[in-house]
Amino acid sequence: MLLKQFRMKKIILSLAAGAVLGTVPALSSAATDVNFSGDIIIRPFYRDNQRDFDNAAQDQKKFTSERARLKANIKVDQDISAVVELMHFRKWGAADPNRVVDGTPAATTADDNWMDLNQAYIEVKKLFDTNVTMKVGRQEMAYGDQRLVGNTNFWATYPFPRAYDALKLSAKYETFDVDAWYATVTERQISGIQSPLTSSATAMNSDRAFTGIWATLKNIPNHTVDLYLLNMDDGGYTATGGLSTYDTAAIVPNFGNFPYSVGTANASQTKVHNFGGRLKGKSGNLDYTVELNKQTGKFGGDSANIDATGGAAVVGYTMPEAMGLRLSGEYVFASGDDTPATAGSDHKTFYQFTPAPHGHLGAQDMVAFQNIKAWRLGGAFNAKKNLKISLDYWDFKLDKSQDYWYGSNGQSTRGNTMATVLGAAGAEAVLADSDVGNEIDLVANYSYSPALSFEAGYSLFNPGSGIKNAAAMLGHTAGKGDSATFAWGMLVLKF
Repeated sequence: MLLKQFRMKKIILSLAAGAVLGTVPALSSAATDVNFSGDIIIRPFYRDNQRDFDNAAQDQKKFTSERARLKANIKVDQDISAVVELMHFRKWGAADPNRVVDGTPAATTADDNWMDLNQAYIEVKKLFDTNVTMKVGRQEMAYGDQRLVGNTNFWATYPFPRAYDALKLSAKYETFDVDAWYATVTERQISGIQSPLTSSATAMNSDRAFTGIWATLKNIPNHTVDLYLLNMDDGGYTATGGLSTYDTAAIVPNFGNFPYSVGTANASQTKVHNFGGRLKGKSGNLDYTVELNKQTGKFGGDSANIDATGGAAVVGYTMPEAMGLRLSGEYVFASGDDTPATAGSDHKTFYQFTPAPHGHLGAQDMVAFQNIKAWRLGGAFNAKKNLKISLDYWDFKLDKSQDYWYGSNGQSTRGNTMATVLGAAGAEAVLADSDVGNEIDLVANYSYSPALSFEAGYSLFNPGSGIKNAAAMLGHTAGKGDSATFAWGMLVLKF
């Protein structure tokens, strides 16, 4: 029976692939121009002590992964175009699901061998003879330093870039640009394309939606100023009726989980509003960035107010005569909650929305932009014409020790048992104190040609007293504080 089902699945997939490939001639005949671009990334990967911080435990991870993207850029006329991008990800040596062994299909784990439509959108410029551009469909988005809205080509927590099912309008003027978008994160009225509509009247307004306005001022010499408003609105409806906690069954690769549990039936919706500003400038050899955010809203579980803050400041100085040496310092702050278990009190944990999840707070991605105080000292220089080497030191402390240590995907343990959430999301629970630890990152980037580049890195995370003295953490023995190591390489071809 399994063999028959698998053969049928293979036939369906083959027909689907033929249909996609079969559209290329039709597109070519209808469009004025069709060209292809993409990338291939091959990445060897090694980790040890990632969660248990115990050298005695055999928990090393060592494998090579590969991701390929192929993008069709379709220009229909001067103002109308489209993009269709396919993406495939797999681990070297992972069982091939196209093979059947002993009548049973081989590994079906999504991140072992995974293919999807990463982008598919229509773009219309000069909409109704204005300077507005409309982009509608599945699309990547990145703004500012990508702390709150971004994508990534380096996957650690997520093996795929973030993509958004969105309608976006953009307008460019001489002194400023402005974007506005609406994205559906979770559609709750139907559970599948062939499923019947949900009968509940609340389902129509229960989707999780991500909206935003991002304006960039360009009229200050050597500076850019970003002003933005971001909103995440969660209806909280489930097919079983009423409002429930955020989705815990699976972590969506592009978004992770909403950080606030919603609570009981008939509770109000959870809404987070983020008001932010970012100044980025340069004066001679000095560069600097300051970003500040204030969050308000309503927590659905007990109708309490949301009151959180977050921000970052980066200062760098470049010496071109000394092999382009750039010394930099950075401070990152995101508020935590000192009374997370008290019903009705303000919820103060900062929500990081949908950032590029790698590299903002260390290469190991141990820390989210939530309940954290972190600072960095670093340097980077050009060892040779095409070789850049960087070294960074990070120090991490929780803002509030009563709140949780959040993983880079922003997964919250609030409202769930420790074992369930840690097992599913890899985030840590309450620490013994606020000292998370420190991290040292060494990275080398080599450009072989404009199209081909290589990155190699080594990272050492040293757990602090908060981890060493924690009484109960999944996979961690109290009193153990051995360093976590992470080493990687990344060969990137862009075409």
